[in-house]
Amino acid sequence: VSQSRYQGGLVLHEVGHTLAPSYDHTEKQADKFAFDATGIRIKYRNTKHGKRLQWLTNKEAKRVFELFDFEIV
Repeated sequence: VSQSRYQGGLVLHEVGHTLAPSYDHTEKQADKFAFDATGIRIKYRNTKHGKRLQWLTNKEAKRVFELFDFEIV
């Protein structure tokens, strides 16, 4: 899995936090806020680098970087 897929998932998750109506929300709710705004569902997987890492498909990651005008490096 390419690194940009994990970066896209993380960026989208953090955007979800900024969309929350208040500071008092869960991690799962942050994902829902992100999904409601973009239609992209964040997935999770365990890897040797950590547990429950956010990730997206290549197509979804590309869309996130385009939506938020980020450059994949």
